Formats: sequence, structure tokens, C-alpha cells
Amino acid sequence: MLKPCEVCITQAKCITQYIPPSYYQVYTLQIKWSSVTGPAVTTVDRRYTHFEELHDLLLQENHTCIMPALPPRTAVFKSISKADDPLIEQRKLDFIFYLSELFKMPAAVA
Repeated sequence: MLKPCEVCITQAKCITQYIPPSYYQVYTLQIKWSSVTGPAVTTVDRRYTHFEELHDLLLQENHTCIMPALPPRTAVFKSISKADDPLIEQRKLDFIFYLSELFKMPAAVA
């Protein structure tokens, strides 16, 4: 039986943008939940900016709730492109914890 909502990050990739030159990390999230018709799954790609926007929106909408801390922003360098890099692995765990804590909040998931 599924929990009400489960989240995992199946992949983290470093994306290179050439104009203007920059590097950023994209996380592939897999979200599983129980629906009326049975278990459901969706997969989405998200950048840190998306997590930041979600956090800010939830703070505005639920200003009386105590929100979990958003993992801090870190610089992404071209050399950090391996999926098994310790920095990336830690960031994935931090985001999973953050999202899991959000899913426990009735006001955030309503």
C-alpha cells in the first residue's frame, strides 16, 4: 500500500547553457500517490529555481505555518556533472527531505 504521497529523485543532471554561458542542475522527481483509481505516478524535471518559487509561494499562502527549510543554493560548476558526486547526492537527499516534510503539511498539499 502506498503512503499518501512519496517522492524520490531519480536523476540529477548538469545542464550547460552556452548563451549566456552557465551551468545548472536539473533534478528528475518521481512522485507517487494514491488516487481514487489506484496508485498514480508522475515524473517531472525541476531546477533549484522551481523549488525556490514553490517555497516562496507556500510562504505567502501559508504565512502562519512553520515551513521546512529550503536547502541552500550552491554554485554548480561544469566539473560537477557526475550523478554520484557527493555534493549532488547530498542535494538530492536534502530536496527529498524538504518535499517529504511539505507533503506532511495539510495546508501545503491542499
